[in-house]
Amino acid sequence: EDGPVRALHLLNRIQEDSFNESPILQQEAPLDKLFQAASQEEEKGKKDQFGNLLSSILITPTPTISTILDTTSFFTTVTVTLTREINIFFHGKKLPTSILETEVQVQTVTSTLSRTMEITPTPTWQTVTITPTVTQPPPSPAPAAQDINALLAQQRKEQERKALIVKLQKEQERKALIVKLQKEQERKA
Repeated sequence: EDGPVRALHLLNRIQEDSFNESPILQQEAPLDKLFQAASQEEEKGKKDQFGNLLSSILITPTPTISTILDTTSFFTTVTVTLTREINIFFHGKKLPTSILETEVQVQTVTSTLSRTMEITPTPTWQTVTITPTVTQPPPSPAPAAQDINALLAQQRKEQERKALIVKLQKEQERKALIVKLQKEQERKA
């Protein structure tokens, strides 16, 4: 079953279970029951024809917060009227007089708008296949006592062979010395 169909199936099963329970005993929230039933279904899993365990997992990506800045700049012309007051004396009387001057100014106007958005990716279902593998037991070690005895016997034979070689070498040296001595005596005689 696909994720949504399976979720509906689980929800129907929970509703049937909660209909059969008394309202006094029902203390768990329906959503909690749904999650609990879904996790139990996940643990059971399903096996395919090859004995692989199939399980569906809901992948819910974490939302990200994104800030978008829109900056707009433009030039505008503004006409500014400057007013100056000066006093003019006419026939000894002070007359306040206003002098108006107009000036055209070019101004740069910049406006920045910022927006913050939360982007929530759509949750997806992922199917996981778990292939069981048979682990072979480690090979049973050969009896250690026989190995040690064989090694000791081989070592003993090697020592005896070396001792025999040394004995033969000494015997040959002794015979060579005797022959040498006999030849010297024959030369002297």
